[in-house]
Amino acid sequence: MISVFYWNSRGIGNGSTRRALRDLCRLHQPSLVCIAKPMVVFTAISFGFWSSLGLHLVGLNDKGSLLPTIWVFASDSFPDAQVVLFHEQQLTVSLTVNSRLHYYTFVMRVRRRLFEDRFSSLFGTRSVIEDCDFIGVRSQGARFTWARGRYSHTRIERRLDRALVSEGCISYWRDISCVALPRRFSNHCPLVIRLLDTEIVVISKLKRLKNALKTWNWEVFGDLNSNINGKLIELHSTQLQMSNLGFFEELFLAETCVHHELDVLLRRQECFYRDRSRVRWLQDGDRNSSFLHASTRRKQYRNALSYLSINGVLTDDRLVIRDHIIDYYSDLFSSDPSRVETDFSVVDDVIPSLVSDAENAFLIGIPSANDIHDAIFVMDAASAHGPDGFSRGFYQRCWEVMGSDVVFTVQDFFRTGVIFPGLNSNFIVLLPKLKDSISIDQFHLIMLSNFLLKISSKILADRLAQIVTRIVSPYQFGFIRDRHIEDCIALASDCVNVLHKKCYGGNLAMKIDIRKAFDTLDWSFLRRVFQAFGFSPIFMDWIDNILRSSRLSVMINGSLKGYFHCSRGVRQGDLLSPLLFSIAEDFLSRLLSRMVDFSQILPISSPRGFSTSTHLLYPDDVLIFYRGTVRNLKNIIRAFELYGKISGQLVNWGKSSIYFGSSISPSRIGRLWSLVDSLVWAHSRDGQVSCKSAYSQMIRGSPQVPWWRDVWCRFIPPSHSALTWRLLLDRLPTEDHFCKVGFHLASRCSVCGVSSESSDHLFLRCPLAAAL
Repeated sequence: MISVFYWNSRGIGNGSTRRALRDLCRLHQPSLVCIAKPMVVFTAISFGFWSSLGLHLVGLNDKGSLLPTIWVFASDSFPDAQVVLFHEQQLTVSLTVNSRLHYYTFVMRVRRRLFEDRFSSLFGTRSVIEDCDFIGVRSQGARFTWARGRYSHTRIERRLDRALVSEGCISYWRDISCVALPRRFSNHCPLVIRLLDTEIVVISKLKRLKNALKTWNWEVFGDLNSNINGKLIELHSTQLQMSNLGFFEELFLAETCVHHELDVLLRRQECFYRDRSRVRWLQDGDRNSSFLHASTRRKQYRNALSYLSINGVLTDDRLVIRDHIIDYYSDLFSSDPSRVETDFSVVDDVIPSLVSDAENAFLIGIPSANDIHDAIFVMDAASAHGPDGFSRGFYQRCWEVMGSDVVFTVQDFFRTGVIFPGLNSNFIVLLPKLKDSISIDQFHLIMLSNFLLKISSKILADRLAQIVTRIVSPYQFGFIRDRHIEDCIALASDCVNVLHKKCYGGNLAMKIDIRKAFDTLDWSFLRRVFQAFGFSPIFMDWIDNILRSSRLSVMINGSLKGYFHCSRGVRQGDLLSPLLFSIAEDFLSRLLSRMVDFSQILPISSPRGFSTSTHLLYPDDVLIFYRGTVRNLKNIIRAFELYGKISGQLVNWGKSSIYFGSSISPSRIGRLWSLVDSLVWAHSRDGQVSCKSAYSQMIRGSPQVPWWRDVWCRFIPPSHSALTWRLLLDRLPTEDHFCKVGFHLASRCSVCGVSSESSDHLFLRCPLAAAL
């Protein structure tokens, strides 16, 4: 989206006009700003004023303080804006949008002399429009953009300010609008021209629809419980009249009408509670039962966060819980700043190029309208909605109305690969893993995204799934089409059955758990794996845009908290994420197979003619079967260290296990255990000790004073907060404090010279402090 702001201000030097300009920029967030006729030299306005608006100067044709000039500014988000054509009456600026160059020309007509041919300017403007094939943008808002005269008999109004666009501009932008705002401190109306691409058009329509639905919900749908109670009272009153007065046709019709309205309300309540309870197997007619109401209450109670354990201290302070959760997940999805530049050359050595040109063409092909329709209607209509508030059922039911816009939006992503920033917003929903989850790591997270973006993800996931089945190692069983957990269990069972076979060194199995596997995957590593497999750069750019444009908020007790971006990890709940993770984890599978091929790891000993697997993956758990030698164990640990170094993922040794075959002697088991054991700091996610985590353990259990938030907040400078904190704890370096710790001084206030110098005296009892 591009927003252009044009204002013939007739003087920008006075404070009222500048305040109006600041307010207009705050409301409309323009990409380009043109100030015509500022009537002052450019240096008369401080540079800090333009910086406070988020603007920087692109060009001007300053001809003096009293001559009409043009100043053009660009938003700081467009640093590449530059002047390409300069004239005393116009400036042409180039701007790169979505990797395409666009030109914007600002023209200011010089006033002609009085009694000159009145029609010459009209014919000149018309000839320019016809020669350049310009099309006028229909203006909304004020009908006339210029006015003169204070009284009715001398009042003159004209439309002097307007916007023109070319045919190429109309074909590129899906929607172009021009709004003439009310005049403020000038006799010219400011103009705001918005050029919207297809995504913005759909999003703006959905936003307007959401406001209309809110009004409908309040005025038509209403409070169901109170409306039902009202209808029950009305029904009882009608039936009571029929009992007292006898049968009348009017009362019978009124009773029938009330019955019908009550049934409509009950149907609405049934749909409401069915959606809230998330019970999928209910059929029509199971309405308003106690089961539905109880399911809704249980769901709300089960997912509520009433208390949380933070650093070993149980707290029910909602503000503390909110800050802790936001800090935890913003840190979890942020890349580790201590990571050094990684050499990914080993990825090319391990992973072969398997994706053909035909498969790449299939991946990046523009989907047809039927493909988009099928992708939408194959998904569950009753699934939860994302931040936009529109579920899949809404798109399915309203397809005839909005289908063309949705098709154009999805196809535009496959043409440009651009995602509007607000489109990739996500909710983090916390689901307890245990019955009494009290720690943040005892909650499972799932992300809910906007359905409009899910359509593109669904199409990409369906296409990628057909290729992943062929290129991913056969030892992976998670999220791969036509591979099932039953097959993984059968293969693992065969390996366990021969685990106790007598052989040199004995047989051994390891179950490895990857800590926060989905959330800590490095994006650079993921792209390098895709590149090694031979995926198209266009497809890899699409994946990068989907990952890097995501913004997250946490749903805490029904309200959204925080808004932060990601720099690592794949989103749990997104249709593409399982396939992306499987492709990235295939590096580990192929690395282990490569070490087996080079005899760096010896597989378990099995009967002759009996084939066993060396490792199995499903999806973030790894099972490894090998000989119980020290060399094997060292090489396996080295393989996981290499995988963790380049992928950003770490082994959760606390949840990992080793299973020894019966043929391994106790002395060998002791040697293997001593090799596996290492010092791990239990109070951090990566097992490394830090000053922050050590300090948190030192102050663990310390009582918190209730007024600490009044001292430490963002509205008070940290130096003032530190001084106030030391004052309240009586830790200021006063002479009275030095006497308490053993330094014998003649304590006297340096201000009044009467009393001793203490914190209470300096800030409360000293005459100067009392006067202040």
